[in-house]
Amino acid sequence: MHMNTTTQSTSLLSAPEFETRVATALSRSETTTTTPTKLLLLGFGGIDLLAGDLGTDGARAVLREIGARLAKLVTEGTPGAQLFGDRFAVLLQHGVSTKAVTDRLLRSLNEPINFRGEEHRLQPRFGMAGTSNASGVRDLFRRATAALQRAENSGGRTPTLYETNLMPLHTADPRLARDLESALDRAEIVPWMQPIWRLSDGKMVAVEALARWEHPSRGIIQPSTFLPLARRSGLLARLDAAIRCQTLQWLSEMRAKYAAAADLTVAVNVADADLLDPELQETLVAELKHFHLPINAMHLELSERAQTATAPEIQNRIRKIDDAGFCWHLDDFGTGHSNIQRLRGLPFKVVKLDRSMVRGLGRDHHAEHLLKPMIALARVLNLEIIAEGVERQEQLQTLKRLGVDMAQGFHISPPRPRAAIEGFLSEAVLSPQAAREAQSGDDQ
Repeated sequence: MHMNTTTQSTSLLSAPEFETRVATALSRSETTTTTPTKLLLLGFGGIDLLAGDLGTDGARAVLREIGARLAKLVTEGTPGAQLFGDRFAVLLQHGVSTKAVTDRLLRSLNEPINFRGEEHRLQPRFGMAGTSNASGVRDLFRRATAALQRAENSGGRTPTLYETNLMPLHTADPRLARDLESALDRAEIVPWMQPIWRLSDGKMVAVEALARWEHPSRGIIQPSTFLPLARRSGLLARLDAAIRCQTLQWLSEMRAKYAAAADLTVAVNVADADLLDPELQETLVAELKHFHLPINAMHLELSERAQTATAPEIQNRIRKIDDAGFCWHLDDFGTGHSNIQRLRGLPFKVVKLDRSMVRGLGRDHHAEHLLKPMIALARVLNLEIIAEGVERQEQLQTLKRLGVDMAQGFHISPPRPRAAIEGFLSEAVLSPQAAREAQSGDDQ
């Protein structure tokens, strides 16, 4: 691809060099009243899908091509850098036209990328923040990252300006991305457990492991903040493995210690990054063997949104893992991403109703009418049903009346540290009502 330009191009800066240029621009903006310098961040929504289609080498080749194209467009007045993963940045200085720069970027980046004879298209997203409102380099990056996250969530292809009242700053701190790997080294990211209750007899039959970052200075950081960072930093598979091993160790201890946990199982999430590992099955079997647990002790949750599960190679991997004795759950069922072909083509044994399907139960009769066909479909396919997001008693009652097998949610128990769930087991808390009473006692 050839791009005509009247300005002289330069190469991409390293991340530290780029931050130095940003710091210089900030210091200049404090002493001038001219048009403020702006930080433009770029992300690409198709990288995860490409990794599934092309493998890790293919995704890296795509990132190199993006960097090469960006290097042809940046100038001394608009320096650029690759920060990490699929995150690139451009600094717009000296009143450079935002529209002119983004138009050039879109024309270049929208051109298909050829890899091994096949063409692939990306969808660039932009997030932008101006130096006039930033208190420092860290604050500027935080604001621009928040803007980029909003652009990615909305699906927009044009720059999205930072808006203070719409974007939570703590979710966009680039320092968290740098701290993530050391947090894994220090085992700061740990599993919290949310109980899953069987509605026919009210027994706690399983727990879902949900990652929480117990940050030494910021307290509990939610997965919605750090999981995207882990994905972009290439650390998601390592994070998932850490959560699995901590969870299995806990389950092994609970089964040995309490009669109420003799048949307790754990559900863990399997991300796209995990599915790309050709040795996933061997890894899972080895982890269970290490903690002296049978294969049926751990269930695997795959989201409807998992893009790589559409690839034939990945589907074969899922089937082989099923053949080894693992139980697959289809998570987020009912969000509009699923189709009957996926349910019939992959060996799911359980579907988890998305909280959006449960939210209106007991208050809106339309919600029940919408849910009944989903339940009927699951029954035709001989699938068990777990309802997520149960937050009110009338939801629980409606789900039980409709014949849903199991439920979890804040009305029964929110995700809690492992010690709290051990308290349920030690006190033989074996019903949702007892769990709510125990929870109320803890909160007082």
